[in-house]
Amino acid sequence: QAHISGKKYRQAKAKQQADEFDWKQYEPNIVQSKKDPTKLFCHLTKTSLNKTPEEIKLHVNGRRFRARLAEREELLARKREREAKKQAAASKRDDGEVDPALARLSQLVDDSSDSIGEEEEEEEEEEEGEE
Repeated sequence: QAHISGKKYRQAKAKQQADEFDWKQYEPNIVQSKKDPTKLFCHLTKTSLNKTPEEIKLHVNGRRFRARLAEREELLARKREREAKKQAAASKRDDGEVDPALARLSQLVDDSSDSIGEEEEEEEEEEEGEE
């Protein structure tokens, strides 16, 4: 009875539970600390955490962690939208549709080359008229 309620037994039991706990479920944000093997590190809050299931659960359910996680998810959603728009634009160009900016540019180039050709013809006519 005294052994089970003792300090060393409680510490050994807590260590065993910590070793058996599945840390991988928190892995993208909370990883093994590089500086201290007995701790974990949260990339979102930049905090070092003890390797106890209770502390990790408290941290994950905390206000700062949830706020930063929401910000990160929002950022990733915007990034996915931008990439989807880029892919849609690229697929439109691949389908034979011309990019509007490129179409306008080619139109301007064609117009300028036509006007240059007209100017050369006018100069040739003037030279022929002088002769």
